[in-house]
Amino acid sequence: RYDILIDTNGVLKFLETNANTPWMICESHYPGLILTPPWHKNQNQKLIDYTREWWRERKEKNGWGKLAIFTAYSYENEDYFVCRTYMDILSEVFWAENILVGDIYDLNIIDDTSITFRWEKVDTLLSYFPLEFFLTDIDFAEKFFSIIEKWGCFLANPLESMIPQDKLIFAVVWENIEKYTREEQEIIKKHIPFTTRGFQEESEKFLADRKSVV
Repeated sequence: RYDILIDTNGVLKFLETNANTPWMICESHYPGLILTPPWHKNQNQKLIDYTREWWRERKEKNGWGKLAIFTAYSYENEDYFVCRTYMDILSEVFWAENILVGDIYDLNIIDDTSITFRWEKVDTLLSYFPLEFFLTDIDFAEKFFSIIEKWGCFLANPLESMIPQDKLIFAVVWENIEKYTREEQEIIKKHIPFTTRGFQEESEKFLADRKSVV
């Protein structure tokens, strides 16, 4: 999904991509349960049903037993709440006792072949935070993604979602704007605020530097 705003001229401005944080499912789940009057149809139910069916088909096909849902910082109330929401939604598929919720630091790798969560072997994973966080520990990342690649454990988040994960991708777009067609350049200039990359020496990371949003 995209974070957007409307400027004073009524033009949409895209501020950030959120490839790994599908909060919409959480927003659709609880408000739908709370706000739908008795004897009325919950208009968000289709999204919840689709999510459950997606997992149910794959669970039955692959014989999955345990699912781990994790975030980078479980002490953040919002992130932990989203993980618990996914657990609530998927408890009909896996049963609550087979769904583990926590953070990335609960993950361990055994014999380079299995991924455990609080030392329980898990068959599938759902990550609620940017996957590039793994790259803060290259050795762990190499082992982790090797197991995923060999189907030792299933990762529900598409690896390609690492590419458009956050606002930094907009800096890359602006750096390469001349490679786009004239029509595409006009769309970029209209809807994507000018963004550059700034290097933060203390963390040795590139950050997005947003010049203007209007």
